[in-house]
Amino acid sequence: MLEKISRDGTDYSIQYDEFGNKIDSKVGSQSLASYSYGANNGPILSSTYGTGQNVSYAYDEFGNVETRKYNGKTAFNWYSDRGGNIIRENDYLNKRLTDFTYDTTGRLVRQTVADSSVTGSSNKLLFGFEYSYDLNNNITQLVTKTTDKTVKNKFTFGKDNLPATFTLSTGKRSIILMTDLTV
Repeated sequence: MLEKISRDGTDYSIQYDEFGNKIDSKVGSQSLASYSYGANNGPILSSTYGTGQNVSYAYDEFGNVETRKYNGKTAFNWYSDRGGNIIRENDYLNKRLTDFTYDTTGRLVRQTVADSSVTGSSNKLLFGFEYSYDLNNNITQLVTKTTDKTVKNKFTFGKDNLPATFTLSTGKRSIILMTDLTV
């Protein structure tokens, strides 16, 4: 592993723990970033940068990232189902709440993004997506929704699961030609 580079009189160094995880990087004696990890080669717990900024992580019992904090303040929360799929993301920085819905095979079928700063019964929805699939797991329809508009785009696939057509919500259809580009 790379531990040191010297260039034009400046030393750049990287230190690793016993598992090969980067724990510190420096220019000269100035730390650029340091990292800490969970016990026994566990996941990253925090990163501290030369500016003093700190990013820390917490995990659920399945090892999924559950919380990200910036300088001790929660910036993001994620909630996962038993299959490890993220079902909700709370973005405190941008005041967004994103929900994810999956079908029984684990494919994403719906994603909605709401404004978490809106209170009461007002419409919080900012936008959303709905996905439909064929038996080969190709996306056959993408529905995009905003507060005032819904757009449906459709896709078909042909031989070898290659894209065949793309149909806009206006009805305009494009045929996709796949050519052999080998020389």
